[in-house]
Amino acid sequence: MEIRYKHLKNIMKEMCSRVGADYDTINFSEPGWFDKYEWTKQEHDDFVDWLSDYLIKNKEARISILNTDSPSKKLITNSCKLFGLNYGWKFKE
Repeated sequence: MEIRYKHLKNIMKEMCSRVGADYDTINFSEPGWFDKYEWTKQEHDDFVDWLSDYLIKNKEARISILNTDSPSKKLITNSCKLFGLNYGWKFKE
């Protein structure tokens, strides 16, 4: 399995588990797949914290997902916030 796919799969599985979604049944190629589930701001922030920790501790994942080997916590955290906003679930109203 390609390294980038392996880490992206781990990340997406974790994101799905946060809202009770079944990773194996979601078609991530389908437009609007991210609108099928919702999470709170706190759930989003918790996921961002998890993702930041995952990438800080795992250099291979950091290189494959962020294209950098920089261990800068600020850079990683900001990138994870953007990931969550771009690819995360819609927010509950």
